[in-house]
Amino acid sequence: MERVKAAIEVHAGLIPGQPEPNFTRQWWITSEEWAKANAADNALGKDHHGQTATGNLLTEKQGPAYAYAQMLSLQPHLVNWVQVAWVWF
Repeated sequence: MERVKAAIEVHAGLIPGQPEPNFTRQWWITSEEWAKANAADNALGKDHHGQTATGNLLTEKQGPAYAYAQMLSLQPHLVNWVQVAWVWF
């Protein structure tokens, strides 16, 4: 069973501080994904671009979240605010 290590959450809504549930999305990082990336960091260190496996994992997960947040922010007829939050468990 996979446990959640972290999540990237995107919230948006019309009234500040009151997220609309139909616009809320989450991208999860499991403990297993994090442990695998961390083990690669310990074994291999940084790649030829100077990135670590954990850094690459975070970038991979945040890309779709930021793209979704940007898409929402370009639609002022739907929402007045957009928030991206990292949640670590």
